[in-house]
Amino acid sequence: MGSEKRTPSEGSGANFEWASRLFEEHGAFIRSVIRFAVSDSSEYEDFYQDLYLSFALNPFTEELRNPRGFLYRVIVDRAKDRYRIQSRRRRWRYELFYLARQEYIDRPEGSDVIRHEEAQALFHRIETHLSRNEARAILYRYKYDYSLEETAREMGVKPKTISRYISVGLKKMKHFLHKKERG
Repeated sequence: MGSEKRTPSEGSGANFEWASRLFEEHGAFIRSVIRFAVSDSSEYEDFYQDLYLSFALNPFTEELRNPRGFLYRVIVDRAKDRYRIQSRRRRWRYELFYLARQEYIDRPEGSDVIRHEEAQALFHRIETHLSRNEARAILYRYKYDYSLEETAREMGVKPKTISRYISVGLKKMKHFLHKKERG
């Protein structure tokens, strides 16, 4: 591929051609960098496809003098971004359930019935304050302890969609619980 120029005026067909040539020529290198940069092996193929679509849909106008260096930097940067997003989602989940449990953390031990009732009340709040899909995704994941893949199969959508439902739902619940806590 060496040194090649494209311009946005060439249209999206040219973008797909360019991305296809880039991935044909450097596919093995791209996959090895993805394996290095992405810690979860179940995400390798999704990451590869997302990268291809990104190149195919977004015009790139600069000349590539070092395609491998460019690809390495893009893959590593995207992997870091993905890791940050996942970390943020984990933190939101933790904060949501921390806030929900805050009411009974300081109580003396031995009140399992009360804790169960409060957990049921939290799940009821989730069902009443979120959209149907957000609530179902959160309940399958946290109440019934389904994996993302199991939840996706149960709901008939992709795991990425489940992740989005959970992320948006937890964000809404966090906002709702903060609002409730303040008065």
